[in-house]
Amino acid sequence: IRLGYARDHLSSDAERLTDDLAHPIEHLSPQDAAALHAFREAEALAAREVRTVLGGRVVSVALPEADAPASAMAETAEQEAAARSARSAATERQMRDEALWHGGRVEPRPVMIGGGAALTGRDEDMLLVDAVGRWHLDPGAGLVQSADQDRDLRRVGLDPYAVGGPTDRVSILATRAWEDRLAARGPLVDGYGQLALDKHGRLVTRIEPLSGGEPLTVEVAGTPVIATGLTPEVVPGVARDDNRRGVRGVESLGEAVRLLGERVPELRERLHEAERSGGGAAAVLRMLDEEAVRGRLGDSKTVQGETVDGIRQTLEATQKWEDARAAAPGRALMGDEVADNRFDPRAAQHWIIAGSGGTGVANAEIILEQNPDARVTILGGNTPPALNHQVQYREMTGDSSGYGDRLTIEQARLGAVETVPGPDGKQLFRVPFTDRDGNVTEVLADGYVASLGRTNPLPPVTRELADRVREAGGKVEGTLLFDEHQQYLGYGLTFPVDGKEHRVDVTGAASWQLPRQVFDQQTVGELNRMGVRQIPSESANAAPGFAPVAHQAAAFATARATDSVQRLPGVPERWVGPRPPAPETGTHGPAKAEAAPPVWQTGMPPGPSKGPAAARPVQAPAAGPAPEPPRPDKGLGM
Repeated sequence: IRLGYARDHLSSDAERLTDDLAHPIEHLSPQDAAALHAFREAEALAAREVRTVLGGRVVSVALPEADAPASAMAETAEQEAAARSARSAATERQMRDEALWHGGRVEPRPVMIGGGAALTGRDEDMLLVDAVGRWHLDPGAGLVQSADQDRDLRRVGLDPYAVGGPTDRVSILATRAWEDRLAARGPLVDGYGQLALDKHGRLVTRIEPLSGGEPLTVEVAGTPVIATGLTPEVVPGVARDDNRRGVRGVESLGEAVRLLGERVPELRERLHEAERSGGGAAAVLRMLDEEAVRGRLGDSKTVQGETVDGIRQTLEATQKWEDARAAAPGRALMGDEVADNRFDPRAAQHWIIAGSGGTGVANAEIILEQNPDARVTILGGNTPPALNHQVQYREMTGDSSGYGDRLTIEQARLGAVETVPGPDGKQLFRVPFTDRDGNVTEVLADGYVASLGRTNPLPPVTRELADRVREAGGKVEGTLLFDEHQQYLGYGLTFPVDGKEHRVDVTGAASWQLPRQVFDQQTVGELNRMGVRQIPSESANAAPGFAPVAHQAAAFATARATDSVQRLPGVPERWVGPRPPAPETGTHGPAKAEAAPPVWQTGMPPGPSKGPAAARPVQAPAAGPAPEPPRPDKGLGM
């Protein structure tokens, strides 16, 4: 099958070689078989000791010799967690002693905020500030890939074969043990970090330790590295991008606030106060309807290229979502609340999951496993091709899954979520959706989980810096980071304040969601497509997944150590695929030179209608004609 896909791209010499050599070893000539056997033995030996870059130095990482039984893996995970906690406590004591002896000042340090799989690229000299999230909270069984699919993790010092069988899912205990071991290799404070400027204009990290101790402030030496993981998810019903019409969406309340503040500066403080209040959508909508604001917006249909209608749509959808969460507490959830085990799976008996990507599927498994009486209906667009290769997905949708009619999967376009009173007075969720044939119907359930994709904001740890730039009337600048082989490492941000430029580098899962207020839509689209092309669907992974992030972070560490990081304004030409012509000029203004509409936004593959979603049995939706963009889905690993 692989040769069939590749043959059209092979040269005549390559075709001749594959004709000679692309056979099982038992079918090769004795000489070729002996050579292949020797090569495999050498590779296996080399895999036991991986050379990687830590702290700017090339070091060897010895890997375990044999598979570890589950009981041993649990014991190892506990030991690594204890070592991590001890290292964090020791680092915190050391920094407090420094402050005591140096008049409250802690020595400047290189800083990394966030961790996860990106810890493979953590320099040993860096102070790590990490809140121990993601896989330490996830109640699922582990990564959705098998050890075979993640075998290349051995190149960065992590061996999936040491924690389970070749076709088994990589245990969540393994991911926790790996991360804790990497975290404890250098100075560490388990806690939350926030970048800011002190009264002298120096870049500092304010740390809130999980230990509950007093906050710490550390001056940053060099460029800090941010690896805070997945960005927030989108609220159901917000205005998404429509490249066919040349219209850019408004993906969140925060983006609506920013766009209105740019057009009506005198509203900025009120807007930001409304955003921070927790019920901000309704307050911002009231501002939008003020006569003075309508006058400032005038008859123009756009605000900095985004439609006023889109801003209103997103605000109204956000208000509906806030109202639904208030009307049904604990039963209207974002997917991350399920993935981080911040919910009660028995709060509802029929859960709707909006979104058929990796996050939605992983959330469905968590609910079905933790509540044996629950039913789950997944509604969403085209599933990523990688999903069909995932061990988790095959187990869930196979004949032997044991879920039966407890799990239903339906391709659909969803509207905004609403609540309606049920027969017993309990609030239910009514979700209108359009099926593959264009039929509009709805489904009712007593629980709702939104797993519809990710927003593209600036990393939250840079908010104070961004506010300082905004107050000064400046602009945050961004570049894409590549190594000498043009492998994507992340993106860089520059914050100009008071004549100084403060630089921050972002890597890991967060780096695949470029901030929309910094990067143009074409660059965002090109990076998405680049991520799809560079991660084979057969790996059952996506660019922001655990294994790809581990490789990305290790490559970033190597590039930093060799001073070979390239900072480019956009995606290199070799990574830019063909794009259809720009949309024609229409009622929404002149055509913009934007990326072509992704397939996941242009429609769904044809197929027969099967009636109401809740009445259908388990069926995996067919993959569309092209893949979805790389979403940083929890279900795809991080």
